[in-house]
Amino acid sequence: MTNNSKIYAFSKEISGGQLSQQVIIGKNKTANIASVIYGLASLPKVGEVLLRDLEIKDILREWIELLINSYPKLQLSEMRYLLSDFTDEMQTRMREDNKYAISLLMPNKIVLCHSSYAGQTITPNWDTIPRMLDTGNILRFISFTYDKINFKVKYWERDKSQLFFKWLGLSQASGFLTGGPFKIQVRIEDVIGEFQFDEDDLESFLVKHPELYTGVITLNVDPKRLTIEKLMLGQKEYNTATDFIQGYKAQKNNVPHFQKLYKTFGKDVFWIKYWDCKNEILCDDAGITRCVAKKPSPGDIIFANGNNILFQDSYLTDLVNRIINGESLFSNRRMGLEEAD
Repeated sequence: MTNNSKIYAFSKEISGGQLSQQVIIGKNKTANIASVIYGLASLPKVGEVLLRDLEIKDILREWIELLINSYPKLQLSEMRYLLSDFTDEMQTRMREDNKYAISLLMPNKIVLCHSSYAGQTITPNWDTIPRMLDTGNILRFISFTYDKINFKVKYWERDKSQLFFKWLGLSQASGFLTGGPFKIQVRIEDVIGEFQFDEDDLESFLVKHPELYTGVITLNVDPKRLTIEKLMLGQKEYNTATDFIQGYKAQKNNVPHFQKLYKTFGKDVFWIKYWDCKNEILCDDAGITRCVAKKPSPGDIIFANGNNILFQDSYLTDLVNRIINGESLFSNRRMGLEEAD
């Protein structure tokens, strides 16, 4: 990028909120962001294809080419349309709090990202954009680059999703989909096979195959019964189907995210008090403010530890009454916040 280059940056919290935009200028800032983008494009298993070979919607192709060809002039409407189209069909966990869609327009390039960033504000300070684009926060990204001859596309996704596949217009022959994070290995006589699921796929599979809870899979055709050899979530192997399904439910309800938040509170100085409420965590530091919004879940997400995180009186009373009445609080578990990831 040249010294006079600028980056048009847009972001939107996917669960709602206003689209924010900013022009990033200055050699150091633009070079830093360009370096981060280069790092994303260098991730293992990044796919690459020509734009003309994608079965992407014609209107998306037109917006992409117009935006890149018009730079340094910004076609604001088309930029907004492109980011909105990228997020409109996102479902389930893709739309949770602290999940952002980011778009960047720079010389000869557009970048779209889906990021998980636990910032304290809906409108990020763009000085923190390198952290928002850190490989640990990025869930999926696409870059469209014009090299004076062709429009090239690079893409990467942490876990397989049909929606991302469909939006890009990738053909099945591309070999892009490598399977979701949930894996079930089964034995068919002397052959080992593997089912791979994303979150939505596994939810549907459990509805159709409740016998998985007992550690087997039954079919209507031969072989009638599949023996489970291995159950994995990412790189973590589970010993039983029950533990595997609990791991799936924990991820579905965003427990790992809340575990990390819980650990950060434990590191805070103990004269800062937190109040555990039913739908939020309040911070008492020179005034009461909300610091965490709890995601809706089938059970209670409890942070209170008796030290610097205390129950709100009304919430504690509600919990006690429900226990007295024999109601379950997510199988009477504290969502595993103190357990290791």
